[in-house]
This record gives sequence, structure tokens and C-alpha cells, in this order.
Amino acid sequence: MSDSDDEDCHVDEVNFVKPKPSFVEMRLSNLSEVKDAVTVESNRPESIAASSDRSSKRTVKQKRKLRKADTNIVSVQFNRLLESTEMHAGDVIKCNECGVIASHLSKIKQAEPQQQSDADNESGEQLPQSLWECEFCKHANATDIEQTDLPKQEDVTYLVAPAPAVHGADMTGVDNSIVIFVIDISGSMSTTTLINGTFQMPNALNKQQRMTENFGGARMIRQHNQTYVTRLQGVQMAVDSNLEKLMKEHPTRRAVLLTFNYELTYYGDGSKEPLVIRGDKLNSKEELIREAEQENNHELKPIIETKKKLVDRIYDLEEGGQTALGPAVMFALYIASKRQGSKIVLCTDGLANRGIGSLEVANDETSDEIEKERSIEEGNQFYGQITDLARDKGISISVITIKGTTCLLPIIGQMADGSGGQVTVVDLMNIRDEFATILEQQVIASNVQATLIVHRGLYIRNPENNEEKLNKSERDIGNVTKETEITFEFGVRNKQELKALHGIDFNQLKQFPFQLQVLYTAADGTKALRVLTQLKEATENREIAEQNAVRSVIAENHIRSTAHNMMNIDDDDDDMDYRGKTRYASNVFQKQQQKYITNLNKRVKDGNADEFNTGRWDKASKELHSHVKQAKSHKRMNNRGRQEHEYTGAKVPIVSTSRDGDTSTTAFSSASMVSSKQSEAPSKPRSYGFTAKNARVFSDIGSSKMYQYKQMNTNFLRSSSPPSGLRNESEEEKPQKKKTNIQEEEDEDDDEDEWEERKKDAKRK
Repeated sequence: MSDSDDEDCHVDEVNFVKPKPSFVEMRLSNLSEVKDAVTVESNRPESIAASSDRSSKRTVKQKRKLRKADTNIVSVQFNRLLESTEMHAGDVIKCNECGVIASHLSKIKQAEPQQQSDADNESGEQLPQSLWECEFCKHANATDIEQTDLPKQEDVTYLVAPAPAVHGADMTGVDNSIVIFVIDISGSMSTTTLINGTFQMPNALNKQQRMTENFGGARMIRQHNQTYVTRLQGVQMAVDSNLEKLMKEHPTRRAVLLTFNYELTYYGDGSKEPLVIRGDKLNSKEELIREAEQENNHELKPIIETKKKLVDRIYDLEEGGQTALGPAVMFALYIASKRQGSKIVLCTDGLANRGIGSLEVANDETSDEIEKERSIEEGNQFYGQITDLARDKGISISVITIKGTTCLLPIIGQMADGSGGQVTVVDLMNIRDEFATILEQQVIASNVQATLIVHRGLYIRNPENNEEKLNKSERDIGNVTKETEITFEFGVRNKQELKALHGIDFNQLKQFPFQLQVLYTAADGTKALRVLTQLKEATENREIAEQNAVRSVIAENHIRSTAHNMMNIDDDDDDMDYRGKTRYASNVFQKQQQKYITNLNKRVKDGNADEFNTGRWDKASKELHSHVKQAKSHKRMNNRGRQEHEYTGAKVPIVSTSRDGDTSTTAFSSASMVSSKQSEAPSKPRSYGFTAKNARVFSDIGSSKMYQYKQMNTNFLRSSSPPSGLRNESEEEKPQKKKTNIQEEEDEDDDEDEWEERKKDAKRK
């Protein structure tokens, strides 16, 4: 068991009978003996483990307290939003105390005379004669509905607003969304790569003739069955191939071309003369928006009508000049906003160094350190603002950059990470496949906000402050695809405090309700609220919970949270929030998690439907561990001579995850009501990428890995085929195990000492 400040108990999860599968995967942990588990597609109970905190005395010398792994995790998979559920015609009835929506678990009863008197409002108006006692917080809510008005199923949908007249896919299912190819044609895109074989591109002959003239008659393009291919040519071939595929599979979509170097050239669908934007307009957000809005007055034609013209435009492109990346993305964003669910595919190999969003100072070795950090912060704010706009408009942005180049991916990659897109560093030879993978990932819902509410006896950990315990956790997710997945961690409150504050005897509780609410805008523009409410059995036997654990959920939650924390913490930050986060990004925690999963494999019964891919977990966790060590070592070098932070001995409870029979997914489809605070626009653009100092810790390839780890889902750890996002690296790219400096050696020694100390503490307890 791990250190925690509550009491030891675990919750065992069960399956629930459901009419159709839903999009949430719920995993909890131990709390009291399993009772009459109701199963859905299996007779094997699903376990939920929930643990509590155990008090421990502080020693004279403070040590970091690391929360051990457990199974109390709720995993939400949004691909289930595509499946229909019961559409409830009644109003949304919410608890005035905790915000829970009345469900099939709710009981409406006639109020007693005294209760009616107490329920009267301050104005003296007589309230309805019925009461609903919330099953989550026990608050008595006066209501005018009957029991028959409540939902009959655990998974229901409420219509919030019908689809508007203009959207990405109309009610007939016709997909008229926009795909914008934003292509870098700056001078660096002329860099060539020698590859085996011969390639005859449509414009190859003209280029050969020009190069022959420039180099005194020497043939530069093809020799000895080999071809020099420029980066731009690789992109041209990739876009051409994917336009062909797009035309066959989605003929009603609109394809658009936008290029950038020292100026922007907007070709639209290729059917009209291009628009060129240059000069001071590249430094003005207002001018770019005005130009985009004027272009939106021209209707775009389906790709089946424009493909040939677009291909001709693409092969006429030539390289030269600087890189106006920021203005290009801003302009493309307002073009794409004409259709919700549209996609921007940005392909670049260079650093943004012209117009708004320039990062030239951030990457200039001659610049002052303070100026660099200021430039990174300004870049984070600019591209974070673009990300906010993309999320609000239901647009995904994917970023493709070419291996061996520098474009400060930690900063521009946040546009993809925050908008439901992908971040990829590619070899020139596989760029076509990466384009295809990105085009397949469509946004299925936008403006998604998820809220999880738990029983008063439980709490949810705040991912931004691990010391904070919440009854309700709200997440503003933005755009989601079929691959999008999020997790919530929860634990058990102190039994004595629970009884003193709320009069709840925890030992008498054998079941715990959970409710997930998801508010979203569908691809057809419909705004809906989906609500899933489930009742979970409990057990105090941790071993039972772990035997039925869904290992992929535990592992995925660990990798995602660690990657997120590594991207968003500075070693110089001296507040409690920082100390709460860095515990989860330490080398010790990585080793502890790997050991836990290894031990868990021995406990899990044969034939587990989870189908956990141990080899993939080992590779991913070890690679992540190497990034943790690299980042930590780098920071130690920068902070040499500074006093090390002292870590508090605050204790956090453990959680656990379990499986639900054969399907390894329980029914959970839902939707969320949004608080007024959440619905307000943020006063300052958020950063979805790396902090200023962390942005220079990782290379572009390392940054790409961090973004991919942050977006990892349980399917990755269950499947056996190679994923498109995390390809096997060549031997020369693998992290070197040899120590590179004395700081790394000292770091390793400190971690080993702390690890040994943790084992000794566990034995004493």
C-alpha cells in the first residue's frame, strides 16, 4: 500500500447492464467486499479500487513522498460519441448542491409537511410537493417532476441547441468540411536528399533544365539510379497522393492550398487567381483576418471538381525566402472557420522568422538569455491564442516537420496538441503516409467539456494541483477525434472527517454512484449534453481489484500525466503546485510505476480481456524515463550552484483501475453542464506547449515524443501492430545509456538512494 492521509480501502468495480456500449471506460479500486456484481458481457466482475490515506510521521530529514500506483482511474473514450443513445425529452434537473443531474438512480418522493415548509424559498412562494434527495450529496431538492419523468437508462442525451444553417457536415451526412494544406516554400525547403531509385515528377524536366543552366551544364537531378529530391518535392508528392485519396474517399470535401515564405500566397481551391499577402500586413492580425474574411465570400468547390487544378498549382511551387509561419496559420484559421470540423495541415522545416509569431530571437545563440525567454513566452502566448481560437471554432491543426530541421516544435506543436491534431517529425520518405494518417483523423465533436462528479465519500484529484481534492472535476477539452481519451484519478476521503462533516458512515456504504457529463457540439452543428450515471460496488480487498485491473489504463494514465508535467514545470518554480507535480516526473516515480506494472502482470488472471501489450509498455516507459533523466540532468547543469528545493512530506492517496469482463469497457456515455466560470473566455491565452525553460530542454524529435505521449490512449497499449505515432527508432537515434556528465551520475545516485530509502520505509510500515 502507498502512503496516504486517508484510511486503507479499495473499491471493486462491476459492470452495468446497458442497452448499447458507451464511450467511457471506468476504473476504480478497493473499498469493501464485492457484493452480487452485475455483469454485462461476462460473468467476471469488474473491479474498482479506491484507496485511502495512511498517516505517517515526518522524519527530521524531509524526504519526497511519492504516491504509489493504484487502480482508481476513470478513463473516458470519446469515440462513443458517434453512437446514439436515448434522447431524453424532459428538462435537465440538477442538484442545487453538487450539480448532479437527476438520473435513473434518482428517487422522487412526496414531501412531508415539515419538509415542504423547509423547502419554501425566501420569497415565501410555495415550492412543489415533491422532493429528490441527491444520491451523491444527500441534499433535498424540491422539484415538480414525477418519477416517470426521469431517464430510464444510465446513458442519456439532452438536446441543447439544434444545428445551425452552416456547419462541417449537414443533416444528410454530406461532408463539406475544408482541408487546408499550409506548405512552407522558404529557402530551406530546397535542401536535397539523395535516395535510391528514380522519380519523374511532373515538373522535373523544367527544373532539370534550370539547374543545368545554373551549374554550367552539369546534371544534378539524377545519376546512377539515384535521385536528389528536395524537401519541397517530397511534400508535393505527398500532397498529390493524398489529394487523390481524398477525392476517392471524400469527394465532397473542399481542399485548399496556402503557401508561405517571405509572403503568403493563397491559391484557394485552385480555380481562381491566387491572393498574395506581403509587407506590413504580415505583422497585423487585423489585416490578415480582414483578407481571410473577404476570401470567405468566394464559395469553395468540392475536391472532385478542383483536384486537377490544385495539383498543377502544387507542382508549380518553388522555394525561396524567409518563413512567415505565424501569419500563414492565422490566415488559414479564419479560412477554415467557415466550416466547423475543418482541418489545417501545416508542413514546415524551418523556424518562424517573419511576421507575427516570429521565434527568431528564441533560437538565436547570440541573443541574451532573458531575451530568449521573453521570445519563447511571447511565442507560447501567440500560438496558445491560435489554439484557443481553433478549439472554439472546431478546427484541428496538425503539424508536420522534417527530421533534421529546427522549428522550435515545443512551441508551434501546441497548436496540434490543443486542437485535436497530431505532431509529427518525419523522414522525407514516409511523409506521404503521415499526411494520410492525419487526414484520417477527423474531428467528431468540438467545444467538448467533460465533468465527472463523485459521491461525497470520494474525491477527484486536481491534475493541476495534486494536493487539492474535488467532488467535481471539470475539463475543457476542445476538439476530440475517435482517438481522444482522458483520465480522472480519484481516492477515498477520511472516514472520521466524512462522518463529522456530512453525517455519512463510510463503513455502511457498499456502492458508490459516479456521473459523467459531456457538453459538446457534434459534427453537424448540434449542441448536446450527454449524461452517464453508474453505480459501482466496493471492496476493501486490494488484491481482488488488482487481479481484475485494466493495466493499459493504469499505464496510459501514468505516461500521459508524466509527459504533461514534464512539459509544464520549471525547476526554478518554488510553489507547492510545482512540488506536487514534479513528484510524478521523477526518476524514482518512473521506476516505481514500471515495477508496479510488472508485479501487476503476475496478479492478473490468464485470459484477461485487457490484452495489455507488455512489450509496448516497456518500450514506451523506458523511453519516457530516458527523457525524464535527460531533462533533469539538463536542468541541473543550468541550476548548478543553486540550492536544491526541499520537498514537503505531504501524502496523497492511491487509486486503482479495473476491468469489466470481456470488453474492458463499461457503459459510460455522457455530457456536461458548464459553470459560468468555465464558459467565460480566458483573459490571457493559455499555453498548451512547453514552459519557457523546458522548451529548450528537448530537441524537436524529443518534443514530438512528449506530445505523442501526452495524447497516448489505451488502444496503443492494447494493440500489437506498430502505431503510426511512435515508430521504432534506428539504433543511432536511441538514447545513449552511457553517462554524459557528472551531473547525470549524481542524479542517478540521488535517485537510487531515495529508492532504497522508500523500500526501507515500506518494510518498517
